[in-house]
Amino acid sequence: MRNQIDAIHLGSNWIDDWNNKSVEEYMNLYDENATLISTIAKRIVAESQGRFTGKDILKNYWELLRDKYPNMKLVFQRAYLYRNKIAVHFLIPALDTEATALLSLNESNKISMVELSHV
Repeated sequence: MRNQIDAIHLGSNWIDDWNNKSVEEYMNLYDENATLISTIAKRIVAESQGRFTGKDILKNYWELLRDKYPNMKLVFQRAYLYRNKIAVHFLIPALDTEATALLSLNESNKISMVELSHV
């Protein structure tokens, strides 16, 4: 079972890796069959219905996102355990929004699902 310190560490690393690594390096955090469910993804790629599954598809989406918003950085606010998931709250100044992500991890500590809501 993870604890609060793990949640903070994993959540802040997830944000730091987005901000400081290439998409290829960022993909190392994810399981091969990871799923992203995102309200912003639905706005950017409407036909996706906001859901992407598989590392290759996620990689393409994140490259599209970085091309569309090349200066997009995430600002970590807090992280905590929530129903065996890690909840990460952060700001996205380039989009003038806040967001919460629920990260599900597999037994290898790879992200298997991200449920992302922008407010």
